[in-house]
Amino acid sequence: MTVLKRLLMLFVALLVVLVGVAFVMPDKAHGERSIVIDRPPSMVFGVLNGFKRFKDWSPWAGLDPDAVMTRSGPDTGVGAKFAWKGNSEVGEGTQEIKHSEPNKRVQSALDFGPMGQAVATYTLAPEGSGTKLTWAFDSKLPLTFDRRFGWNLMGRLMGPWMGEWVGKDYERGLASLKSLMASMPNVDIADLVVDVGAVTARPTYFISTQAALDSASSTSALMAAITEISVFATLNALQQAGPPRAVINGHDTQQWQFDVTIPYDRNDAAPGDRLKTGTTHEGKVVLFKHVGSSDTLGDTHAKAHAWLAVNGWKEIGRRSEIYVSDPVNTPEAERLTIIEVPIEP
Repeated sequence: MTVLKRLLMLFVALLVVLVGVAFVMPDKAHGERSIVIDRPPSMVFGVLNGFKRFKDWSPWAGLDPDAVMTRSGPDTGVGAKFAWKGNSEVGEGTQEIKHSEPNKRVQSALDFGPMGQAVATYTLAPEGSGTKLTWAFDSKLPLTFDRRFGWNLMGRLMGPWMGEWVGKDYERGLASLKSLMASMPNVDIADLVVDVGAVTARPTYFISTQAALDSASSTSALMAAITEISVFATLNALQQAGPPRAVINGHDTQQWQFDVTIPYDRNDAAPGDRLKTGTTHEGKVVLFKHVGSSDTLGDTHAKAHAWLAVNGWKEIGRRSEIYVSDPVNTPEAERLTIIEVPIEP
């Protein structure tokens, strides 16, 4: 009994000492790591401003193959949320974007349940032709006498080393992110205007054609096909239901192949020799806005490709160029073209 009593007193004394030490230790933990990535800030921000690609570079993604990871809220920006539940190495918790400043900063709130909360901050700055990315971790370490006292005490005592432990994970994650970014096109997408939505199918008439890669040849082929379809529509009292478009079938170094398509209220009139009937795409799409000459449409296509990569969307089907502006009455610098890209739901 005496031995047990002494052990109990020793335990109480040790606890008192630990609590006393905890009270004089810092009530905050901080850790950060930085890396330079050879891609523009707009592309790095695109990956970090949501969680669609998080599993592709997260330092914790491979620790538990059976971990359950779910996304909710918007795809990007404030409100985007990520939840995980796995083994003892992964644990469980949630992460939600609370602040998002395009191409400069993303901040998320982390909730580890009884283990506490923290804030993760990505800070981006141009460095040469690339981006310096700093990933920081900040956590408050309160010491309150409630049901969470045990966790709080452990957190306060481990605080001075927490930044170093987290930093090692951050180093692995940043290296993985750099590798992922290296697999993507090197294009600045900062000025890209994008909308993600869904479209419904509409009846069309179309002509399959081809043209050389220069603007004059493409315009000539487009206008010839549009004129032929429009004449047929007038003769058959069809009502146009949207602007003309080119549905891209493919291209090589010499020419590109495309279907010149115009949507109408119906497509039940028997087509001519070259005319065919069809429908526009139905389903989820990304719409990229292009204003200006058709000579620079290739640049917007390249930016669209990069945007899809950083945001983790898989392109399916065929792209369309939708010619919203009347080329006869609209100055070239003001012409609006929408690039429609079908994506997986």
